[in-house]
Amino acid sequence: MDKTQKLLYQRDIEKYLESRKVYELFQELMKNLVINKPDDPIEYIIEKLSTPQQKKIFIVGPPGSSARGIALHLADYLGYNCTSVGDLL
Repeated sequence: MDKTQKLLYQRDIEKYLESRKVYELFQELMKNLVINKPDDPIEYIIEKLSTPQQKKIFIVGPPGSSARGIALHLADYLGYNCTSVGDLL
């Protein structure tokens, strides 16, 4: 493989990693390792990658903006749970 082919190959790899958000994934994994300092880092990483990420959506609006109604409708449509600040208090 000559220098030009190596450069093209490197660019293809970088495009792939960026498009699949691999850099962000590794950054998040390393951050969690440093914060949590697990006894078995490999098992910790495997567990993190095996556990689906919990998705959260926040809807904020002033009184009378129907934010709760919109949130309930969206939660029903997406199959999510809806929790309002009032429910927590």
